Amino acid sequence: MSDANMNGHSFDQLISFLKKEGRNWIVTQRETHFEKRSELDSSTRLAIGSFYESDTLNSARICEVSQIENPPFYSDLEEQGISMPLDFRDMAGITFVDTILIAPSKFDEKYRISLVFHECVHVAQYRYLGLEGFVREYVTGWAANNFDYYKIPLEVQAYQLEHRFKSDPDNVFSVETEVVQKWS
Repeated sequence: MSDANMNGHSFDQLISFLKKEGRNWIVTQRETHFEKRSELDSSTRLAIGSFYESDTLNSARICEVSQIENPPFYSDLEEQGISMPLDFRDMAGITFVDTILIAPSKFDEKYRISLVFHECVHVAQYRYLGLEGFVREYVTGWAANNFDYYKIPLEVQAYQLEHRFKSDPDNVFSVETEVVQKWS
């Protein structure tokens, strides 16, 4: 994203805007889906339970949605001539603190456990960093990596840990230990 398509707004203003609005979106989405959430089912807990502290798994909640919606502040960006940074409507899952939205139409059911594992990494990250810290790391990490979703350090960690889990589910490791080591 160049300064030219930010219509005179500075890079720092954009980052500040994304942090503020991103935080608000996270809080609103968690509240919106709060009543429809459910605990992790027993088969999921059995599959991933040894990789997480019980507090993380006990706090994680799932909510199935037809589609993950883009944040309402995207219209503000578009009005300023800034292209949509990331199309959430194409995503299979997203985590809002402890509330994991999954869109079954966006993934093959055989990958559900891996998807939930990945999203639970984010639950552990939120638990360690807090909401403000998570938003700060997500937005600044995204901007520092040329707005490439796959290079956001929080996502890189979640994908790496998901890959370790998928490639050798018998080689147990502590997600929380990995999170603390990375973000200390």
